[in-house]
Amino acid sequence: MARIRTGLEGGLVLLLALEASLLLPAYAHRPVKEHLVAVTGQIQADPRNPHLYLKRGELNSQNGDWDAALTDYERVEELDATLKIVDLFRGKTLLEAGRFRQAQSVLDRFLVHHSDHPEGWISRARASVQLGQYPVAVEDYTQGIVHADRVGEPAPELYLERARALMAIGLEQAGKALQGLDQGMKKFGPIATLQLPAIEIELSRQQYGTALTRLDALATRSDPFWWVCRGEILEQAGRNPDAYVAYQQADLALTTHRTGHTNIRATADIKKKVRMALTRLKTIKE
Repeated sequence: MARIRTGLEGGLVLLLALEASLLLPAYAHRPVKEHLVAVTGQIQADPRNPHLYLKRGELNSQNGDWDAALTDYERVEELDATLKIVDLFRGKTLLEAGRFRQAQSVLDRFLVHHSDHPEGWISRARASVQLGQYPVAVEDYTQGIVHADRVGEPAPELYLERARALMAIGLEQAGKALQGLDQGMKKFGPIATLQLPAIEIELSRQQYGTALTRLDALATRSDPFWWVCRGEILEQAGRNPDAYVAYQQADLALTTHRTGHTNIRATADIKKKVRMALTRLKTIKE
């Protein structure tokens, strides 16, 4: 069955990972290579400071130099075996390098010492997803969300990642996936990051009325996207006359919708989609 293409499909890679607390704010707005030069200079001046190797390892990881990062983490352990946070950094680097089983093992070790650390649970959840261990990932995401909530607020994307892991188990987990997304929306409101996947899940269960209700909470009727989504849902539900009206409203909204330079092409694609839908449904009517 066709689904709304939200731009969030295809395995959204979570880009909003929690920032490593040991990276100093002074480096926040400088290019990674400049960071590396600066930290390397600090290491030359203070070669037995494990925190400097930890920072450089994270920067090497950000730069895609996995082996250099892992070498720095080994040096951290040589200098201070009690600095267990190094396993979090090592696990994240292995995860980014695609060495998922190793990442999972290292993060197991980290969580033994830091069972209340949200980023440890979240990173292990992501490794488990890559290994196809979806039930384990769901539990880890839940732990990550609980602990992130305790120290601040978990990112909305964590609720989305957990829902995707549940849906990867099977359609029978749709109810739990929706509950998890709704849990996130209690914190953040009916934001698109969470509501659009919820709409997709409702459609996968052919719950068209509920999908429309969720859409109503997402956007205003002056938004052409709202009308396009409504048209697609109604068309999937077999309510072609209502879908035709929705696409007509989308076409009208597009004529008055202001388009920025960055989304001219996207708007043109939506217009093309709307006109194809109107042609298709008009043919069915006739």
